[in-house]
Amino acid sequence: MYAAYDDRMKESDLYTLSDDEMVLAVLADPENFTVLYERYAQPVYRMCYRAVGDVDLAEDLAARSFLTVYERLHQYRPQEQGSFRAWLFMVVRNNVRDHWRRHRREFPLFIEVANIVDADPGPEELVLARMQMDELRGVLERLNEKQRTIVELRLAGLNTNEIALAMDLSISALKSAQVRAYANIRRRLASKGEPS
Repeated sequence: MYAAYDDRMKESDLYTLSDDEMVLAVLADPENFTVLYERYAQPVYRMCYRAVGDVDLAEDLAARSFLTVYERLHQYRPQEQGSFRAWLFMVVRNNVRDHWRRHRREFPLFIEVANIVDADPGPEELVLARMQMDELRGVLERLNEKQRTIVELRLAGLNTNEIALAMDLSISALKSAQVRAYANIRRRLASKGEPS
């Protein structure tokens, strides 16, 4: 399946291991978890931030997700659960959903404006960009939970197979839901542009 972890490896060698090899390394020596954390800290945080729109809460949810992964790493089965990345983002998605259930709110989707807007725009550009982001955010928030989750996982960088695994869907079911989500987004954006 994959090369066995050798506990005599240098720390720098750990960064060259695949995710599944890193799982073995962490199971052999929990201090090696740092490498997995460093590999996925940014994408996990970004997904949490998009889901809650609050820096502190996103950091807390990301930390909780990594703690859950650390505690349950021995339960990860690559043959059954696909890639480690898909399993990790399934844990993140579940932590975000649990947060919203406890706080009885909708599952909003937030997109980082900093990734879309020029770093040095003028005041007019800032206002226009904010209006466009608010409009897009409003459209995305009206998607059903499954469609929002698909978009969130896409934004986190997962591919079709990983999203299907993370959401426990067949590839065909995922593709159908994804097509409906994108069509729904296009329809809502188009209707906003039509004159009243």
